[in-house]
Amino acid sequence: MTSHDRADFLRLVTGVSRFAIIHEDVLAREAEATKAHQRDQRVDAYRQVLPDEDFRRVVEGRVDSKAGNVVRRWLDTDRPILVLLGGPGTGKTVAAASLVADHGGRIAFAPELVRAFRARDTGGFREKDRAEQYVFEALRCSTLVVDDIGTAPEAEQAMLFQIVDQRRGSSVRTILTGNLTTQTMTANFDARTLSRLRQSAFVFDLGTEDMRRAR
Repeated sequence: MTSHDRADFLRLVTGVSRFAIIHEDVLAREAEATKAHQRDQRVDAYRQVLPDEDFRRVVEGRVDSKAGNVVRRWLDTDRPILVLLGGPGTGKTVAAASLVADHGGRIAFAPELVRAFRARDTGGFREKDRAEQYVFEALRCSTLVVDDIGTAPEAEQAMLFQIVDQRRGSSVRTILTGNLTTQTMTANFDARTLSRLRQSAFVFDLGTEDMRRAR
């Protein structure tokens, strides 16, 4: 190979390398744009169910609260369920919604889910069919957030037991949030449900400090 041929060869190799780098960069940018678009779609789905300030914090990714830190710690554990307790404004729902926005999943409010479980078992044909689909999707999604547990403990017992029992041994993640303390939760839920939670859940009580008032 002459020196001229070697020079041509080196220029060719350099050109191919530059093209590969540019191509990889384009693919990375496209993947990042797709990921951002998917997150925006998931976030937009909760526009009607989250308070305005909470929704803005999810959109902007502002999950710098204690609750956000707890969720990140929990993801590094082998516990498939997180029970996030605390007073209103402690960041529970925002932290849970941000996880769903980033990774996909579903947010369900406890009273709504209770009604779906009941309709699945006792409703008329159409209502039962819709409820069956709703419950099926909730139990099978990658990340399920059940928000506001404890509003009607007696009605929630069977629902929570089924959710915990069916999702505790799989690769899916579940977050239960409620304006409760560990003491009131122990007092309000039956021994069977609490036993399942002790086996599978990471439980954290955030206390009562309202992050919205602290700002």
